Amino acid sequence: MKARTILYSVLLVFCLQPELWSQQDFSVGFNKDSITVNRSDKPTIFNIDLDVSLLPADSLYESLALEYNRDLSTFLYSDFKLSQQTFGKNQLKNLNGGLLRVYVELKGDSTIDRTRAIFLKLNLIDSTGTAVNGDNIASNKQITIVIKPYSVPNNGGDFDHLAYLGTNFDLAEGKIQSKNLFFASNVLKLPNTPDNKVGFYLSLYGNRAMTQIDSTRRVSFLQNSRLTDSTYRQVRISNDAIVERTSDNLGSYISPLIRLKMFHKSNNPKSKFAFYYAPSLEFVWRRTNELITYKEISRDTSIVMGSAPPFSTGTPSLTRNYNEYAFNAGLIGLFMILENKDLSVRVHGSVGYTSIYSGVDNSGNARFTKLQDIFFSGRAWITEASTGLTLQAEVNNAWKNPRPFFVATISKAFSFKDLGGIFKPITSR
Repeated sequence: MKARTILYSVLLVFCLQPELWSQQDFSVGFNKDSITVNRSDKPTIFNIDLDVSLLPADSLYESLALEYNRDLSTFLYSDFKLSQQTFGKNQLKNLNGGLLRVYVELKGDSTIDRTRAIFLKLNLIDSTGTAVNGDNIASNKQITIVIKPYSVPNNGGDFDHLAYLGTNFDLAEGKIQSKNLFFASNVLKLPNTPDNKVGFYLSLYGNRAMTQIDSTRRVSFLQNSRLTDSTYRQVRISNDAIVERTSDNLGSYISPLIRLKMFHKSNNPKSKFAFYYAPSLEFVWRRTNELITYKEISRDTSIVMGSAPPFSTGTPSLTRNYNEYAFNAGLIGLFMILENKDLSVRVHGSVGYTSIYSGVDNSGNARFTKLQDIFFSGRAWITEASTGLTLQAEVNNAWKNPRPFFVATISKAFSFKDLGGIFKPITSR
């Protein structure tokens, strides 16, 4: 009885052996479900790998093919090519437990674009040319290749988020002087992709305008001194009034940037050069100090009959301080940018409407007046990449009531990510 059972078992194994061989599992699949590649202005070559294992020698499948999925892919088929797209049975059967490598070449393109994707699918082809994947136990039978758009390398010159600390220049009376603290922080976000059509420029700053000296006014003063009961001496002194006006500015500024495509071209892929339409909004708190002094130019003395007047006008110096609050809406504006690994140059010009609230404070008495006008302004920033040395110039004036303000500064630029080091403790605890 026992011998009969063993005989039946052996016969059953031999009967089922062809069926077991024909149903042997196999696996052909990508070793990743997705990869990401950055596009360049030159051809880019990278590889995708497939794991091939447990492929039986008598398999009915004749070849393996990589299929481009046109419905899902957003990257043009004509913009890339595969080193090999179809693999025959003889190529596959020798790779049991091995790696199959396919190379992909992307065409170079420096056009600003959005992120795109290539979807590739594995198909096993039988002897009739039909794609069948029934017994393939691989988990990754499709791969997504994400193509990041080309971007201009800064090569060490990242100028988009900077803080500045330095000093103002004052050119009063022809002397170049460094006076007072200058600070600013600028944030720039350019519209670099079609999905991001509008960027912005934000600036917070504090500076001192150059001293303005006005010596065009002439005033006269009288000095009376009694000689006798019926006569007195009167001295008329003519003076030039010299007004020195110094303004400290604290302001915030924001401007959307809309690309002007006709100027948004560069023959050098490592350099950014573009023009933007840039309307703007700006608020400025301006603290102005005026010092009025007098310079004598002539003196005329005469004897006058009669009693001396009970008063004489003197020549005292006068100092006054007052605040101004300006709201500027620049309706017409242009923003130019030129950046490469060595230098950043930014120039902005704006024309628009301004509303100024001005208050004069004399002996504790304040009064505010409102002025409406047309303003125009221009700003320029030049920053050297390796040292952060920055030169900045600014001019601001109005049409109906002209009063120009000029600003010139030299400063050191810091990246925001480096500012944290300033607040680190000297020693670690």
